[in-house]
Order: sequence, then C-alpha cells, then structure tokens
Amino acid sequence: MGEWRETTLSSVVTSNNQSIDKNYEYKTIQYLDTGSITNGKIEGYQEITISEAPSRAKRLVKHKDIIYSTVRPIQRHFGFIQNPIENLVVSTGDEVENGVKELLSDDELLEKMKEISSRVVGLKQYMTETKTPVCVITVDKRKSQLKLIKKLKVLKKYIKMLVIVDQVNNDLTDAYMLIWRVVNNIDAGRDIILTPFIAIDATNKSEVDGYEREWPGDTFCTKEVLDMLQEKGLIDIDEAFIRKFGLLPF
Repeated sequence: MGEWRETTLSSVVTSNNQSIDKNYEYKTIQYLDTGSITNGKIEGYQEITISEAPSRAKRLVKHKDIIYSTVRPIQRHFGFIQNPIENLVVSTGDEVENGVKELLSDDELLEKMKEISSRVVGLKQYMTETKTPVCVITVDKRKSQLKLIKKLKVLKKYIKMLVIVDQVNNDLTDAYMLIWRVVNNIDAGRDIILTPFIAIDATNKSEVDGYEREWPGDTFCTKEVLDMLQEKGLIDIDEAFIRKFGLLPF
C-alpha cells in the first residue's frame, strides 16, 4: 500500500453546484441544515415553504452525495445522502453563491486603494483560491476608518472581506499575529460592517473613533532583556522569531 499524500479536497472530489432557482418545481422543501447532521446521522428536516426558507437553503443533492460543513469541522457535521426525497434541499454558505466578482493582484488592488486614499500603506490578500479572499491593509491612521470603508465601497467587485490594521507593529506577511491583532482590537457592534462587503476595523481606537479612554498599548520585551536571556542560555531565538511574535516594536 502506498503512502498517504496530503492534498486539497477540491483535487479529489467534484463539487455538486446544482441549486434551486425561480423555476424550482416545489413550493415546499424538506430543508437539511448542516447543523442537523453529525457523524453521518441526520437528526431531522425542517419543512418550510420556499418563500420562508433562509437564503442559504439552496443546494440540491442526489443519491450518494456527501455533505459536510467547513465551519468548525471539529463538530463533525457531515453525512452521506442515500435515496433523498425529491424536495430535499441542504444548506450552502452565502459566499459560495456570491463570491468576489473579479480578483486583482495585491499590487493592482493596492494601487486602486491609494488612488482613493494615500493613507493606505500596504496590502496583502489571503485565501485567494477561494471565492472569499481576505484582503488585509495597513493604514497610516488619522481619521475613523469607517470613512475609509465608505470610500472603498466603489471597489466592491474586487473585495469580499476587508481587514484594516495600523501600519505600526503589524506585518502583513505574519498571519499568526494579524489574527491576534484583529480578535483583540475589535468590538463586533462597532467595528464590523457587512455591506457591500465585510469590513473589519482592527486599528487602535482613539478620539477620532469616539473612543475617549486611552487605548491599551502593545506590551513588548526590551532588546537588553532578550540579549541577557540569550546569553544565559534560557532562550534560543533569532530576529525572525522576534518579529513573528511581536516581541519588539518595529
């Protein structure tokens, strides 16, 4: 038996993209949400009319199809379809139906943003192989980023998800620390916009944002402390490690 080889799911399976449309023959559907199937066991269906169905109730299935949820896969929402009833419809994410319309390179998209605002400094896109690329930009912040987001709406066909961080102490190539920055720098009710694309303002907040208290700063080591620990043999790190985990300001 040969060795196991790691690969992407899309390279070994064919996705079933058949969905209901305005000509769908049934007025009532048996809806199966991915949360209602775990470890291959279907817990139940929801009988609902097309007019009352959620927007994600779109995917048609056929005999021997496999359905699975890529959101929180540890919850094991997957199963096998056997002889489905005729009006069975399963859940699909909105991003599958409404992905980014046109993907630009990082340089092309950055140039367009700089034409709108010179405060946009850098840009990197993640997950560009999907229909929902994550566009992260660094800014030289002077005003509320809600104003910038409003200006960038003209680029909506190139953007599905936009994340804004400060230029200072943020490395666009370091996804690990960018995630840390975002989840620690936002209030979901204040800093997330959902239309015409998802926009997340993960910059430090100040009076320009209506935030009157002092925003907590980053906590850094000092180079002297790191050098001392190195000399004593307590740690073994290099410049790449220091930058990756934000141990010193840059």
